[in-house]
Amino acid sequence: MTLPREISEQLYPAPGAEPEWLMHDSEKMALLHILRLCKPVVSLEIGTASGSLRQIREHSQETYSIDIDPTVREKLGPKMPNVRFLTGDSRKLIGDVLAECRTRGTPLNFALVDGDHAYEGGQSRSGCHPRI
Repeated sequence: MTLPREISEQLYPAPGAEPEWLMHDSEKMALLHILRLCKPVVSLEIGTASGSLRQIREHSQETYSIDIDPTVREKLGPKMPNVRFLTGDSRKLIGDVLAECRTRGTPLNFALVDGDHAYEGGQSRSGCHPRI
């Protein structure tokens, strides 16, 4: 099956083009479809990967990125000047993003949460692990 040219160009940019996606094709297509339908005013990515952030910012009026790794801002900031990069623990920084949205009256319409992949990262405040 051949993908439509528009989708193929977004999923597989020209050789050597940065950034690359860290998702399966089906996840990429689902993300693109959701963004096209949602047309977010404000979006947030927690756990920043360059490929998904590129798509999120292209479909959003305003975009935030939260990552614990300070090199994310250094690597991607110059390529994505319209993204607000926040460095630190998303559990602490998400409140700042939501407060800014409230203050400005701009809704947070989309969030991609792809941060802590450790088993312990899914713990609730009670210390119980969610069953998936």
